[in-house]
Amino acid sequence: MKPKAVIFDLDDTLFDCTGTLVEPARRRAAQALADASEELTVGRAYTEIEEAYASNGPEFDAIKHVAERHGLPTDATLAARNAYQQDVVEEMSPFPDVEPTLEWLKNNGVLLFLVSKGNPTRQQEKLAQLGIRHLFSDVRLVDENRDKSGDFADIVCRWKLSAAEVLVVGDRIRSEVRLANGLGMVSVRMLHGRFSAQRPSSAEEEPQFTIRSVGELRSLIAGLTHESTGTFTGARSLAEEFELIRAVAEKVISSPDIDEVLKSIIDGCTELMQAERGSIMILDEEAEELRISAAMGIQQPIRESVRIKLGQSISGYVAQKGIPVVIGDIETDHLFARRNREGYLTRSALCVPMKVKGKVIGVLNMSDRSGGSAFSEADLPLASLIANQAAIAIENARLFQAYLAAERIRRDLELAGDIQRAFLPDAPPKIAGLDVAALNMPSQHIGGDYYDFFALPKGELAVTIADVSGHGIGSALLMAALRTALHTYAYTTFSTAEVLHGLNSFLMEDKQNDSFVTVFMGKFSSQGRTLSYSNAGHDYPICYFASEDRFSELESTSLPLGVFPETEFPEGTPIRFSPGDVMVLFTDGLVDAGIEEGASFGRERIRNAVRENCDASAQEILDSVISSVQLYCSTEACDDITLIVIKVTDA
Repeated sequence: MKPKAVIFDLDDTLFDCTGTLVEPARRRAAQALADASEELTVGRAYTEIEEAYASNGPEFDAIKHVAERHGLPTDATLAARNAYQQDVVEEMSPFPDVEPTLEWLKNNGVLLFLVSKGNPTRQQEKLAQLGIRHLFSDVRLVDENRDKSGDFADIVCRWKLSAAEVLVVGDRIRSEVRLANGLGMVSVRMLHGRFSAQRPSSAEEEPQFTIRSVGELRSLIAGLTHESTGTFTGARSLAEEFELIRAVAEKVISSPDIDEVLKSIIDGCTELMQAERGSIMILDEEAEELRISAAMGIQQPIRESVRIKLGQSISGYVAQKGIPVVIGDIETDHLFARRNREGYLTRSALCVPMKVKGKVIGVLNMSDRSGGSAFSEADLPLASLIANQAAIAIENARLFQAYLAAERIRRDLELAGDIQRAFLPDAPPKIAGLDVAALNMPSQHIGGDYYDFFALPKGELAVTIADVSGHGIGSALLMAALRTALHTYAYTTFSTAEVLHGLNSFLMEDKQNDSFVTVFMGKFSSQGRTLSYSNAGHDYPICYFASEDRFSELESTSLPLGVFPETEFPEGTPIRFSPGDVMVLFTDGLVDAGIEEGASFGRERIRNAVRENCDASAQEILDSVISSVQLYCSTEACDDITLIVIKVTDA
């Protein structure tokens, strides 16, 4: 089919209406609303109008919405609307490629028509300023309350045209595109201005072609003409397209080498499309720039050095907007001026976004078809399909690399966890007069909790429980250093104050971050009847005196380790126990369990479990506490949990 006529819309099709007229009109409306309100400023009114249009679309009555929102009378709404519709036409000019393209169309025997809807006086003034009325065979200025379909049909009838021979070019899918599709004409959507963000809601609103500049009509009409006559030089067959798609899909599935896959894609695509140059550029989200990952016809130094920011040049524009661009002749394109980059001149270009789940991850570029012919909208379906295949390949490679990295981290953490668990006692010691049970539950493979026991001379037992701030490898390394030092000091002095002082000095000597350690260290005398202790900022251990049914807590006697170098760690008042008494030591992970759901497990539930099971063994008391916390929390505890139960028994 050779197009014989083109019907153009005016606003945002032949000139920048949004930037030239719409924004000033909205500011006039904002001024009118502000004049009628005591609370609204012009800036605020304008912002609310813009937000209303952005949320509801350009056809929404944003002026009425803002007026009603602030309780303004109907007169204020009408005044704002009148201000918006003022017969004021600011200085304007057509897009740079409009006049050359219209001249080219006329010289090639294409009839040109203009059908514009709006305030007739304003439309007349626009045409006068644009200076393009003489290029049209017929101009129809349609009142806002009248549909344009009658004018479309009348043009076809009066000029003895077939509807299929007429292109309709406009920016609104719910006006020009829908009308053209309904009348059997060829719909061409101009992506510019305030209606460019609208998405089709039905098949009637789907344009057959999309352009971003009027200059693209040259290659579009040339392609449609050649398609109908079969004279398109170098036209590819459907079989060739299917073969390329099949080969690309096979590579995506079979090859784990992403570089090999992308090279295969770009080689096949440039060959089939007869492009002189092609590239696949991947988006670096952090740097907000595109980098070449595979290319054909581009020298290696250029491939390595090119960095294109979002919004910059054709590729950056496509990556930022997420929409394809076809440029038949860059000299007449109003969006992208002719440019000399990386040592070559681009005449015709095609750029398609690569998307995964609607998110742009890169672009596919084709530049300058061999033989001098231009890219057109007819190339988009194949290019978009290949871009989708490339996006899938890139995403698969990323997921695979992420999987391998996660596996390496998992194995490293498991190994670190195994090493850390080896630091903990295999089993509680057997000490006359004491029944001991202990449990460590790290929230990750490795955690920052630590406990230990030391069987001292004369039948005494030292117990330590500690919590290193933070989680992960750093906490585990600090815990390992703490254990090494503790085993050095615990057997050289029998004073808990002196042991903690030595540990603090050791930690402060090589302190490289803000980590600190809370530590409780206690020493039971022979038969477990007396406890001396120091508490360096650790959660208060709970003591239960069974014969009195009374609880007591061993409060902190100092700051945590690793805070200040000269901290003292005095001992608390010694505690005397009797058979049946219980002491429970724990880290904050036990008390805070469930806090993400609104309320923590708390200390009272620990006391209840101890009281209810005071006649049981230390292990049974521990199991009861753990069962209680697991029943309380519907999810896993967010922190490490360490729990020690010590029950005093008859010797």
